[in-house]
Amino acid sequence: MTPAEGVPDGADPDGAELARRRLHNAGLTAARFEAPERVVRWFGAVQSQDYGPAKWSLGQRVEGATDAAVDAAFDSGAILRTHALRPTWHFVDPADAGSGSAVADGAPAAGI
Repeated sequence: MTPAEGVPDGADPDGAELARRRLHNAGLTAARFEAPERVVRWFGAVQSQDYGPAKWSLGQRVEGATDAAVDAAFDSGAILRTHALRPTWHFVDPADAGSGSAVADGAPAAGI
């Protein structure tokens, strides 16, 4: 979907259209990912301060997801839970685990 899809050139989308786009881009209008790690890669990082609700957030975006499938992605190391961006827990892709801390200039580590 392009940002201007469904909106004539030069027209401002109304509030309902903006809400629809926001939900779509957040992956909430339909389960569009095939695995929890794909959701994490799409967003770059997913806040996971509270593990249960964070798993639900991933699962609602994955076609046919189960609680066990999200746990399996975590247990296998397909996703990591770390203080990547600040002293708040985030799910991240293992390949990106050091990137967030580098961007934050080590601030999370200093506060832990």
